[in-house]
Order: sequence, then C-alpha cells, then structure tokens
Amino acid sequence: GVDLPETSFLGSVDRQRRLGCTIAGIMAVVAVLASLLLARTLSRPISTLASTAGEVAAEQPFVPDRIADVVDQGDEVGGLARAFSRMVLALQARLAELGAIYDIGRTISASIDLGQTTATLAESLRSAIPYDAAEITLFDEAHGKMALVHAVGGEVLEQPSAYAADQGLVGQLAQRREPILAADLGALPAAQTEPQRSWRALRPQAYLGVPLLARGKLVGAIELVSRAPGAFTAD
Repeated sequence: GVDLPETSFLGSVDRQRRLGCTIAGIMAVVAVLASLLLARTLSRPISTLASTAGEVAAEQPFVPDRIADVVDQGDEVGGLARAFSRMVLALQARLAELGAIYDIGRTISASIDLGQTTATLAESLRSAIPYDAAEITLFDEAHGKMALVHAVGGEVLEQPSAYAADQGLVGQLAQRREPILAADLGALPAAQTEPQRSWRALRPQAYLGVPLLARGKLVGAIELVSRAPGAFTAD
C-alpha cells in the first residue's frame, strides 16, 4: 500500500489545472486578437470600395488611385476591386460616348452653320475618343474631291484643301465607304499615296477613318489620328 497525504496528491492536479486554464486563456486572447486583425484586414478594403462606390453613385469623378492598394491585393477582395474598377471605367466611357452623340445631335439640329457644326463635332468626339489631330471633309461631287472643312490638332494650312477622292486614305474611305482602323498608320498601303495632310508633322501612328453616309450616299468623312500606336479600338 501507498500512504500519501491528500494535499500532496491534489496539489499536482491543481497545478496542472491552473496551467491548463492559463494556456486556454492565452489561446483565447490570441484567437480574439487574430479575429480582430483579420476582420480589420477585410473590412478596410471593403470599406474603401464601398465609399468609392458611393462617390460614383453620387456622380463624383472616379479616381482609380484611391483603390490602388486594394486592386494590388492578390486575394478575392483584390479581384473584386479590379472588376469594380473595370466596370466603372467602361461605364464612364459609354457615358462619354452617349454625351458626345447627344451634343452632336443637338448642335446639328439647332444650327445650320457649317463651321460651328464641324467644330462641335470634332470637340465632342475628343471627349469620347481622345485623339491628337482630326480632319473633317465633305464630298464635292461636282469636282470629285473631298473638301477639307475643319482640321484640329495639326498644322494650319495656308489655303483650303481638297483631296482627290481616289487618293490616299481619305480616297479609300470615299471609294469603299467602309471604316478604316489601323494601329500602325505606316503599314497601310493607302498611306503611301497620302496627299499633304494637316497632321503630317505630328508623325501619327494610329488612324481611324469613318465615311459619312446619308441614305447610302457619300457625304464626307471623319478622320482621327494619334501619335500612340493602337490608340483606337474597334469599339
């Protein structure tokens, strides 16, 4: 038989119990702190996205730099931020396009002054499609030429210009009556026979040309150029 005092036996049990309670308390504190840190880590980027969404809803300008830190995250919140940024930028682009169409339509409907109409057309297009230079020509059926009625962004020509309707890019627009989109202007064969254009000194790279048609009849053309390759898209 073993004869031990009860206090000696229970003392060891009490020490183990106190140690277990201490460890459990420390683990509980660590778990609470980790939960708070994780919640703060998740709530901060989500709060930033929520406030930015509220600004967009209030028609305030969208500043991508405000959510740049969230966009750079590699987790699901970062993916959400990237999708949100793309959505807002695409929405702003569509609103700019609709605004340009509205301004052009309103000006054409309210004014019969050719100079004012073409100037508003060029300026409205710039708000939707950024460009470095543009030319607007009207088809002179009697002489078979494309008459330049407005140019912006390039050199000021000494005298009114008229381009042959079968030469260069503007001639191709007149002949084929189809849009031309090029990321590299120099790669277009028609660019080799270009006449003197107001934008030549800019050495443009990207080109976008659209014929103006009314009931299938050629009216003129709008041409935009940019010094940045690939500046224009099919959209």
